Amino acid sequence: EEVKEKMTEVRAKKNEMDEIRKTFQETLKASKDLTKEQREELIKEFKEKNAEKHQAIKEAQKELQKEIRETTQDGDRRK
Repeated sequence: EEVKEKMTEVRAKKNEMDEIRKTFQETLKASKDLTKEQREELIKEFKEKNAEKHQAIKEAQKELQKEIRETTQDGDRRK
């Protein structure tokens, strides 16, 4: 039960980050008139702004994976 709740939370965070990333990619596609330097600055700002979220997702996934591996299977999947 607890693992399922954590999985749902991690999945929600990941989906949120995917939406942010998708929006950013559309912004980049729309910025064809910008110079290469301006585009690189946009990318740099995006990475800095979302670094914490990305790191939080990675840590949550690692923690969840560790927890799943630590649980022992007792053969009874229906509880």
